Amino acid sequence: MRKKWEKRYTSGLLLLFVLLAGSFASAASLNLITSPRYITRIQTNAVVLVDHPEGGVRAVAQDADYPGQAGQPDIPWQTVTALLPPGADLNSVTIRLENAVYRSVAGVWDVQPVPPMFTWDENGNSIIVWPKDALIEEGYDLEIYTADQFWPSEARMVHTGGMYQWQLAEIAVPLARYNPVTKELEELISADIFVDYERRGRRAAEPQMRGAIRQRRGMDR
Repeated sequence: MRKKWEKRYTSGLLLLFVLLAGSFASAASLNLITSPRYITRIQTNAVVLVDHPEGGVRAVAQDADYPGQAGQPDIPWQTVTALLPPGADLNSVTIRLENAVYRSVAGVWDVQPVPPMFTWDENGNSIIVWPKDALIEEGYDLEIYTADQFWPSEARMVHTGGMYQWQLAEIAVPLARYNPVTKELEELISADIFVDYERRGRRAAEPQMRGAIRQRRGMDR
């Protein structure tokens, strides 16, 4: 049953993207900042609302990922990869989403939660798997859906690893945020993603990084 639902749902999304392909625009402009000298500019696609099979809506975006856990608002995230120097200590990597600018999506929206995962026991009976650290009621994470504030507020570290001598950090940036109490939805327009890390026993100088970036922006004007 779940496979049939997923097939119909995926087919609907593909059809939506085919119909709206000509209308997609770069919705968010992201600056991935690993040092004052290395700023990668990333453009994303627009957030679109589609009807959810069980009522309400789901926010989607072309080429986006959906790493949210069951019970959280189902919104799109943009995965970006930060290339770090060979001497970077991956255990020390932290990320900060700053200077974020959002645009309100007109209307009142009922954004549905991420559905749970399913598994099966030895007798073939399906088992619904919910996050152990969340209080779930009727499919909703109550900590999020009862709070009068926008969620999420931060980017997420997805994965760290290496490629040859370089170090990599994969980061998920939310392309929208949702207030479940007021039912307001906002789309990300621009943001800076700072990647801080330690190298050779010395922490990347955050004040110097910010100062250099402000100076560069002033010169660009």
